[in-house]
Amino acid sequence: MRQLPMLQLPGLDFVEQTCWHEFLDSSIRLLADLDSRLKEMHGLTLFDVLVLDLLSRGPARKCELAQALMQPDGQMAMQIRSLRTRGLVGHCPMPYDRHALLVSITRAGCIRVEAARRTYAEEVRSHYLDHMSHQQMIAMADSHRRINTPLNGLIGDGLIEVPRCDEWL
Repeated sequence: MRQLPMLQLPGLDFVEQTCWHEFLDSSIRLLADLDSRLKEMHGLTLFDVLVLDLLSRGPARKCELAQALMQPDGQMAMQIRSLRTRGLVGHCPMPYDRHALLVSITRAGCIRVEAARRTYAEEVRSHYLDHMSHQQMIAMADSHRRINTPLNGLIGDGLIEVPRCDEWL
């Protein structure tokens, strides 16, 4: 697979451009490879696995899943519909709000996500972790935390518009 062509971003010097480009290129490749491997081995996309993993911890409303995975409500609705068609999730009306649906994982979904988690872990290890020392992993985690911290604030402060759950029902 070829490397992505480097965008020429105004205001970034060569080191900054290279740093961003390598991050973007490796992220796209890692996610594409992980998605491909999960489809090949388990018939599940990466987002299928993420949704099933969340549901394996307990039932949730679609809007809660969408917020947790930062997905638009329409995309999450399609995701749930696909998982439901395959018998991996089910849904029922919430006891106190008959208009809202509670999504839960089925036994078949539990079995599939458990196997997919193992593949996921193997892929993360072989394509990501095995290429770094323990110290590099710590530094990488710290770098990502530093990037995520201000981004998390953007979502909560309304700078990135994420509709509230009650707007989707």
